[in-house]
Amino acid sequence: MSARDWLSKSRYQTGLTCRKALWLAVYERHLADPITEGQQARFEGGQRIGALARDRFPGGVLVEEGHTEQRAALARTRELLEQGVPVIYEAAFAHDDVLVRADVMLRDGDVWNLVEMKSTVACKPEHVTDAAIQTYVVEGTDLRVGKTFVGHLDKTYVYPGGDYDLDALFALADVTEAVRAYLPSIPAKIADLKEMLSGPRPEVRIGKQCSKPYACSFFGHCHEFMPPFPVTEIPYLSEKGLTALLDDELYGIMDIPLDHRALTDQQREACAVIQSGEMRLLSDLGRTLEQLVYPVHCLDFETFKPALPLYPGTHAHQSVPFQWSDHVINEDGDLEHREFLFEGDGDPRPQFLMSLLRAVDGKGSVVVYSPLREHHAQGACGRPP
Repeated sequence: MSARDWLSKSRYQTGLTCRKALWLAVYERHLADPITEGQQARFEGGQRIGALARDRFPGGVLVEEGHTEQRAALARTRELLEQGVPVIYEAAFAHDDVLVRADVMLRDGDVWNLVEMKSTVACKPEHVTDAAIQTYVVEGTDLRVGKTFVGHLDKTYVYPGGDYDLDALFALADVTEAVRAYLPSIPAKIADLKEMLSGPRPEVRIGKQCSKPYACSFFGHCHEFMPPFPVTEIPYLSEKGLTALLDDELYGIMDIPLDHRALTDQQREACAVIQSGEMRLLSDLGRTLEQLVYPVHCLDFETFKPALPLYPGTHAHQSVPFQWSDHVINEDGDLEHREFLFEGDGDPRPQFLMSLLRAVDGKGSVVVYSPLREHHAQGACGRPP
């Protein structure tokens, strides 16, 4: 079997989420969305976290062969195992037509402990299946895995500056029990995915799998049939609601009957506003606006959330503001625009705050917009669905 035909842990994970996405990843990769600057920055951040993770478990050897040199990586891994190396980074293993690269392998007597590193601040169910497919493949090569861990950034670690305290920066979640419970289901899942890949492209309807647990690489391709104002932009539309609309061949908000059974009262009102094309003040917003004192500052902020804390006093994935925009409405109706963009080095927050205080100067009212968001409890590591 050629390297192109192997399943990888990422392909396995993709197949669990969407069979069509896996088929496209194997046969029609050119249809994937272009990689954005934000995604590229996250990739580079993940590489940095991977390097730090290796420092968290020192004394090892890196399998340097890249993902285009998988057979060489497998051979190098066998050499290191035979040499008795105690810690191996990016070790390569193949079994059952699946190839994996383990972030960290730690020798513990006659067994190996496996650590899968993530850039999130919590262990999630999809991380368990990720660690499980690695455990399955490693044990398929006749190695014994003792414990399986998911390493992630610890949000309680407040960066003091200087070098990171790696023991505090990373937390380890022991997912051994959940992985062991999942392992018996893996052979059938692999066989199913391989059978699917041997046939024509499967048809899968758009749904929550397009954005959860990760944004799909083929989102644009699979949504290109959607018109302007697609139904997927209806606020808080459930999977059941989306299915009902698609069943009725309703793809655009402009075409939805406002009495459609899939809509809640709030969604119906949102669709009515879009269909009318006219602004509407809901609830007591009008009375609230009447109480504003001039000058009125209409503020907008931009932030970024680095996975690794970059500035003293911050933690992993903390929002850091770097830009503001202020449209000032004076009492006579004149509109003035002020703005700030941090373009220097270091922590942008002091300059951001001081410039904003000078601009507002304690006068008038401040208006900001914050969309309502659904709050979901963070997924705890445990048995995957």
